[in-house]
Amino acid sequence: MGGCMRGRLIGWVLLSGCIEAKYAPQTTAERHSGADESAGDDLPADSAAVTLRGTWSSPSTLAFEWSEVPGATYSIALTSFDGTTRTADTDETMQHAFGDLPAGEYTATVTALNPATGLELAATVNHYVGGNRIVFRSEVPLDRAMDVWGTGDVAVIGGGTNLSTSALVVNVSDPLNPRVLHTMEGIGFVRDIKVFDDLLFTAVDPDSDGCELCDDIGVRIYEFSEPSNPKLLSTIGSPAWAVHNMTYSNGYLYLASMAEGAVAIIDVRDPDTPQRVATWYANETPGPAHGPGGSTHDMTAQGDRLYVAHVTGFSIVDISDPVNPVTLSNTRVEMGMHNVWPNADGTRMVGTQEIFGGALTLWDIADPNAIELLDSRSTGDDRSVHNGYFDGETVFASWYIDGVFSFSVEDDMLTETGHYDTYAGSPPIPPDGTPPPGPPIEGAWGLWTYGDHVVVGDTERGMVIVDHFPRVVERTGYR
Repeated sequence: MGGCMRGRLIGWVLLSGCIEAKYAPQTTAERHSGADESAGDDLPADSAAVTLRGTWSSPSTLAFEWSEVPGATYSIALTSFDGTTRTADTDETMQHAFGDLPAGEYTATVTALNPATGLELAATVNHYVGGNRIVFRSEVPLDRAMDVWGTGDVAVIGGGTNLSTSALVVNVSDPLNPRVLHTMEGIGFVRDIKVFDDLLFTAVDPDSDGCELCDDIGVRIYEFSEPSNPKLLSTIGSPAWAVHNMTYSNGYLYLASMAEGAVAIIDVRDPDTPQRVATWYANETPGPAHGPGGSTHDMTAQGDRLYVAHVTGFSIVDISDPVNPVTLSNTRVEMGMHNVWPNADGTRMVGTQEIFGGALTLWDIADPNAIELLDSRSTGDDRSVHNGYFDGETVFASWYIDGVFSFSVEDDMLTETGHYDTYAGSPPIPPDGTPPPGPPIEGAWGLWTYGDHVVVGDTERGMVIVDHFPRVVERTGYR
C-alpha cells in the first residue's frame, strides 16, 4: 500500500489515503463524523481486516489494490451508476484496474476468502470517474441564507437576512433526502454558525443590516446534544453586540466584535455563564471598526494559534494562554483580508479578499517571521471569492456568482479539481446603471466540509449539498 497521511476512524470505517474522501455513506457501515479522531480508536480487538484502496487515473481508469489476507483468494466487483457490474477473480493478486469507464459514480467491493478457514472479508469504496470531482446531491431552500456549520450528520445554516427564519437544523445523513429537524426563529439575522462540543453558537451582526434587528445580543449559546431541540443556555451582548464571525477552541470562543474592531475572547467552559477574559486588537492598536488597529473580520483557532483576517491584512496570534494572547506576526495585505484558514500542520494557509476580482490566495506560514504569498486564483474582475478552507490536503472555496470549488495543492500551486455552480446567470446590474460599490454578494457564501458531505450556504438557494471525490479513496472492512 502507498504511504499516505494518517486516516480518521468513522464508525467502523477508516478514512485515509492522500486526501480525505467526501462521498455518500456506505450502506454496510455505521458512520458519524468528528474532529481529531485517531485512527485505530474503537477498533474491534483482534479483528481481521482488509483495506481497499481505489485511485482514479485520468481520464477513465479506476485502479484498485488491497491488503493481504493470509491464505485468501480475492475477487472484485465494480458496479456503475447505470447498475451494470464488472467482476474479476484475481486469485492471489492484490490489485486490479478497470479501464475505459464512462464518467460517473462507481462502487467497488473486494472480497477476500480463505477456503481453509472459511474466513471471508469484504471492503467497499465509492469512487468517481471524471475531471470534475464535485457532484450535486440536493438542496434545502432558504432565501437570503448565509453561513453553515455542522457536526456528524447534522448541518445548521444561518438564515442571514431572511425575515422569518433565523436558522435551520438539517439532517444530511441521506444527501439526496435531507430532513429539517428544527427551525429557529426570532433570534435575529444569523450570519455565522459554529457547532463544537455539543454546543451550537449563533452570531448576529445587525449593524451590517442597518440595525434592523438590534437587541444587544451578539451570540447565543445552545445545548445541542439533541439537534432537533436546541436549548438556549446563555447569551453574549455589549460590547460584543455585533458579531460578524467566530471560532472556537478548547473551551474558548473568539468573536469578531465589529463595534469594537477587536477579537473578544470568551471563556465558555461553563456555557451557562460565559466570561469575557481578554480582548485582542490587530497590530495591538485599539480602534473602532476600520480604525487605526484594523477591524477584525474573521478568524480560525487551531491548536495554540489564532489566525485573524482584518482590514489591514492578517495576523497570527499565540493563544496558548487565551487570557494573554500574544501577536506572533502581522502581514499587511492591500485592501485587507476577508478570511484565513491554515492547514493541519500550520505550514500553509489559504486566504480570501472580498473585493472586485477578489482572489483565493495560498500562503507559506511555516515561519511567522517569513510569510510568503505562493499562489492566487480569481474567476473575474466583476466578482469575488468569499471564504476558503483547508480540509486535509484539499482546499475548498465558496465564490459569489460562481459557486463552490475544490483544489489540490501541488508544488505550492492551487490546482482546480472540482466545481459546482450554485448561481444561475451573471452578476446583477444595478437598476440605475451606476457602478456597484463592490462585488455582488450573491450565491455561495459559506461551506462546511468536515462531515461526510460538503454543505454550502447559498444566499439564493439556501443549503446546497454536494459530494467531493478525491483521487485516492481507502476503506477498511472488518470481520
